[in-house]
Amino acid sequence: MQMISSYGTSNQNNQNAKNKKMLRLIIICIVIVLIISAILIGAIYYLNLLEQRKLKIYIDGVKTNVSEDAFLIEDNGKIYVSIKDVAKLLGYDVHNGEYKVNSEETTKCYVESANETASFFLNSNKISKVAPNTQDDYTNFIISEPVKSVNNKLYVISDGIKIGCNVRFKYDTNSNTIQIQTLPKLVTQYDASIVKLRI
Repeated sequence: MQMISSYGTSNQNNQNAKNKKMLRLIIICIVIVLIISAILIGAIYYLNLLEQRKLKIYIDGVKTNVSEDAFLIEDNGKIYVSIKDVAKLLGYDVHNGEYKVNSEETTKCYVESANETASFFLNSNKISKVAPNTQDDYTNFIISEPVKSVNNKLYVISDGIKIGCNVRFKYDTNSNTIQIQTLPKLVTQYDASIVKLRI
């Protein structure tokens, strides 16, 4: 009779040991799942934060992908624009050198549309514009900062790209977003506003 009793006790001890092991395994699995969940939530939050900080560019209301070096935003809030990269996005032909002068100087460039040509010169605050294929004199515009070169690209302050490519340029620091509106888009908006006023 005593053998049966010790066998039952030993069986119960084995069962208790198995239950304890199972409980530890369940607790370890729960802890691992919680840790993995916390890591995933942290990663999602971090990626979302990076996405919010990433510069977003809209041209005529359409989100546009540009190279990371197309815009330089300085600590003082000044924004420099890669003349060639952005002018191409806006539909301009871009050339090295000076307009109507056969050269490929990388210290000068001009952007050209069907209606006008704008010339930019390294270290100069002057933008020269003229209607293409005419004998008209250049119209010169003075900008607040000179054109500069970074990694063999010419950059102009945002006001310079406004003048050179006839666009509206707006930067929202809170959303890190640049909105560019081209002349045809602005004309369409103004036309629509005038029609509404007449009604």
